[in-house]
Amino acid sequence: MKFITNLNRLHLINYPDIVCFQCRYDIKEYSDELFSFYEISDEFERISNAVVKRKAEFLAGRYCARLAQEAIGLQVAKLPVGQHRNPIWPENTNGSITHSGHLAFAAVARRSLVPYFGIDYEEVMEPDLADKLMHTIINNQEKHYFEKFQFSFSFMLTLAFSAKESLFKTLYPLVNQYFDFSAAELIDFQYSNNQFTLRLTEQLTPLLNKGMEFTGHLTTYENSLLTFISYQPK
Repeated sequence: MKFITNLNRLHLINYPDIVCFQCRYDIKEYSDELFSFYEISDEFERISNAVVKRKAEFLAGRYCARLAQEAIGLQVAKLPVGQHRNPIWPENTNGSITHSGHLAFAAVARRSLVPYFGIDYEEVMEPDLADKLMHTIINNQEKHYFEKFQFSFSFMLTLAFSAKESLFKTLYPLVNQYFDFSAAELIDFQYSNNQFTLRLTEQLTPLLNKGMEFTGHLTTYENSLLTFISYQPK
């Protein structure tokens, strides 16, 4: 089978308790039979009516999740789809799946070690798209903050987008409802150590207060980036 063309286990320096797999897949090689080939046939019914692109990325992400569960010594489990297309993980497991273009990633950890985390992978936006979307992703303070960096506005906006997606995936199990990009702002980016900080701009729950800060990390690729956020309630 040529659908999965490359497979890697990533070493996340800042997250030693998280196992992450990445795969490159070829959508032209996709067929429905691959769900059985990769032993994920139980997952096919919920995605069977989707377009090929969605089925291909879903399969690639679930395959990486399967490998991550096995690598961490957990029993491979079905992953029902939640309200916001989020995978619902077993009680003892925490995980996150992301995909864009022809790459898929899945990260898994034991919930006792890493109770909440999220990952997100994005290709850097084209300038025209960044200009069109910026007001839905960032506020004016963030826009002015981005101007101090040598990186393109498209890169900084993609970073903010991805970081906030990772934050949403991290906190959604605690909030249990949708919150948009305006709920947090990017207040710090340290490229030298691949670290960024988000701050909540609104109260999400009695324990997730306005002003709370969350530190995350990123890995940059040629024209894309992968962000990680982990949260340990006090």
